[in-house]
Amino acid sequence: MLSTGEFLSITNLFNKLYSGSINVVAVEFGMSKVEVDVLLFLHNNPQYDTARDIVEYRHIAKSYVSKAVELLVKRGALSIREDEKDRRISHLEVTKEAAVPLKKALEAQAGVMEKIFRGITEEEKQMFEKILCRMSSNLETIRRGDE
Repeated sequence: MLSTGEFLSITNLFNKLYSGSINVVAVEFGMSKVEVDVLLFLHNNPQYDTARDIVEYRHIAKSYVSKAVELLVKRGALSIREDEKDRRISHLEVTKEAAVPLKKALEAQAGVMEKIFRGITEEEKQMFEKILCRMSSNLETIRRGDE
């Protein structure tokens, strides 16, 4: 059985690999890592399109998300659309100007996943995904205090 320390070590190694890969893209395009993370989040999760969503689901500090959104809008990489029903809500959309850095960031994401799943069968990947989904559900239950 995997110990807590081993589990934390694995997640830390994953975070370092992932962050390093995304940082390479950020540096290449003169962006911060958070700016690239915002673009990736919005692209990968079209159902979540507000700064609040990014804060909640990516667990990035509100101040960092706000600054990243501001910079991406200035670059023309993001556009903001006011919600039709509630003016306090702003929807974010990745623009065509972000296509090249977004493509590189998606390639970096895919590269990380390819590296960590090397030598793992499709069946093992599917089982791993099921386990992660169950763990995620358990964590969400704990977070809500339903346990």
